Amino acid sequence: MILPDLPALLERHGLYLIGLEVQVRADGSAPTVDEVRTFLAARRVLAGIAPGSQYASNAAVVINVAAYEDDTIAVATDSGELGRGQTVEAFFAGLAHSLRTEIVADEDTLVSITGELGPYEGSEAPLSIDSLTITGPDSPQHVLLGALASMPEQGHYGLVGGRGVVLPAQGMALHGGIAEVPGARAMLPLLTFERSGEVRSINLYGDTSEDPHVTINSGPDYEAVSAHVPGTAWDIEQGLAKIPRVLCADEGPLPKKRGDKKAKASHASAVAAYELLVRAGGELSQSQPQELFSNVARLMGYPAEVASLVQAFDDPAFDPERRNLAAVPAAPEGSGFVHTTGVVGALEVCEKIGAKAKAKGRAVDVIGKARTRTLALLGIYLLLVLGVILANVIPALGTWLDIEHDIFTRLFSVFLVLGFGFTAVFMWAILKGLDKARETYASLSAKNIPNPLSLEN
Repeated sequence: MILPDLPALLERHGLYLIGLEVQVRADGSAPTVDEVRTFLAARRVLAGIAPGSQYASNAAVVINVAAYEDDTIAVATDSGELGRGQTVEAFFAGLAHSLRTEIVADEDTLVSITGELGPYEGSEAPLSIDSLTITGPDSPQHVLLGALASMPEQGHYGLVGGRGVVLPAQGMALHGGIAEVPGARAMLPLLTFERSGEVRSINLYGDTSEDPHVTINSGPDYEAVSAHVPGTAWDIEQGLAKIPRVLCADEGPLPKKRGDKKAKASHASAVAAYELLVRAGGELSQSQPQELFSNVARLMGYPAEVASLVQAFDDPAFDPERRNLAAVPAAPEGSGFVHTTGVVGALEVCEKIGAKAKAKGRAVDVIGKARTRTLALLGIYLLLVLGVILANVIPALGTWLDIEHDIFTRLFSVFLVLGFGFTAVFMWAILKGLDKARETYASLSAKNIPNPLSLEN
């Protein structure tokens, strides 16, 4: 839901929303908000406008306008009611021609200076998004570390208030693609704090769905342009100006999940977080943008340090290590699934060995022991692969072994080779992951950050 309830208001009057981005001109000059305002106000177009820089957009100016379902632009009358203006295409062409630059409509349509419409391929310049991700209080930290180790750029990890915190170099890879991260279910619920320009966003992920269950945005209002008399046109334009202040939530509680005690505990934590955020979301979205993070941290019982971390992240003077965050090196280029699976798998092995050693009151080199066991298993599986290959190849080299192999036996042998071979690759990935784990834990130890697995290294 957008506050005020803009979608319902638009639907009631047969309108829909169009988002426009005014691009920088070919000569490098940028159209100004004043130029855009003059064009829109002269035509009484219902719109909200703002500098693109406020929202980390590559556009010079961003615009929200309303249009009727017959593709005519909504305008304000002298009495404050709704009226019809130009067709959408004529409006786009006039705006592009007047500003002498290209316009992007709804992120996928490019309007040239001559008014021609075509597909928009997107800008190569990356948006500036700072992000911090926090796991639930009972989430295994080794999975979060494994996910962080799979990212293409160096990130930072720490424990703040007993919760795992990830502060990556460029955005967080988990949200929007959490289902692709091995072991993601064990990290839930996840809460991300994001800053994009002057807009602050909170996202809650209660399961491995691509979209969050709750999103709260708070940003500077757009400037309303044309409606100056209270009425329907005024209400709609005020809604267009309030678009940066959003509460979006799934309707109803999160569906129940079946599983073990850990899965049920994770679901209970996600439901509790969902209810807290939905209940307070409307008020939170209307707060000052710079207050959103601290308000949510306080609501969720997080220490104030959580809010200040992402607030300060893009400051050139910000030093994560001074905040007691340990650097986690970037994943090797092109490592993909094998690297991520190896790190998470290695840390799961360490957790099991560590738990057994702890139960017996023994201090062991958990990573070293895990490495020895993994090497032994790797050797066994390689021998099995070699044995199956020889059992099929040797009879084919001569008749001194009178063993007949029908087609089913050979197919079964192929499946055995593939199965043993894949397992051997997985074991090799775990070995690499163990090396990465030792490197990570050495970094944690150097920063006096508690080891998330309580391992004896």
